Amino acid sequence: MIYHPKTRIRESYEWPVNPAASTLFEGQVLINSLSAAVNTSYNNGGIGSVTQSNGNGSDVWAGVALNVWQTPTTAKFVDVITVPSTAPYTAVLTNAPISPSSTTISAVLQGGTGALTYNGGVGSGQFAVTANTTITFNAAQAGNVYNVVYSYTLSTQQAISFFGDGSVLKRSPSAITNSVGVIRGGLVYTDQFDASQNWYAAAINNISTGAGGVFTQGGSGVILTWVTVFEAPSQGFPYLGLMINT
Repeated sequence: MIYHPKTRIRESYEWPVNPAASTLFEGQVLINSLSAAVNTSYNNGGIGSVTQSNGNGSDVWAGVALNVWQTPTTAKFVDVITVPSTAPYTAVLTNAPISPSSTTISAVLQGGTGALTYNGGVGSGQFAVTANTTITFNAAQAGNVYNVVYSYTLSTQQAISFFGDGSVLKRSPSAITNSVGVIRGGLVYTDQFDASQNWYAAAINNISTGAGGVFTQGGSGVILTWVTVFEAPSQGFPYLGLMINT
C-alpha cells in the first residue's frame, strides 16, 4: 500500500486495467501492454492497459498503482534485532514472516554496510527463521544490530485498522470502470518492495521491476533509472520512499 501522508504525487493518470491482471494493490509497479482488449464491446486491442510487473526484460514501465479501494492482505514489517552476545544467538520477531527464504526476508547491519545471507545452516554471515518467529544468527554476529525486513499476513482487524475497509460496494470502483490510477511522478512511499534486498546501502542505482509488481534491485527486470531511494524502511515505518522522476 501507499502511505499517503508523506507521499507527494506530481503526476498521475487513470489507466485501463488489463483483463488478465490479478487484483491490483496500491503501490505496485504497473507495466503497460497493447496486446489485450480492455473492453471487447468497443475495442479489440491497441489501447494501452496495465497489470503488475513481471520482473523480466519485456516490462514496459507505466507507473505505480493508485488504488485506495483495495484492502491488502499482507504488509511489511521492520524489526530491529540485537544479536545476543552469548549463545543461543536467537531472538523473537514481532510477526511470523511469510515463507522465510533468501528471496523474502533480509537482515541488514544498521548503517547498511552489510547484509546477511539466509541459510538454514546459519554459518558465518548467515541467519534463518524457525518456529514461525524465532530468528537465529551465527556466533560471528554476536552483539551486532540488524534491521530485519519481511512480509507478514494481516489479520482482518489489522488490515482494517491500518488501511481501512476498502469499498462498501460488492465491487470496487476500479473493478467497475476497469481502470486504475497510475502515478507517473513524485515522491511515493510504498510497501510493495522486495524485502530480501538491502535498501539501506549508501548508493543504490539498480532499482528494477520485480515479479508480482514489486520494486527490487537488479535481477532480470527492467532497470528504472528514473527511480531513486529517498527513504529506507524503518522500525515503526515499514515503507520505502521512492522519488520517481519520469
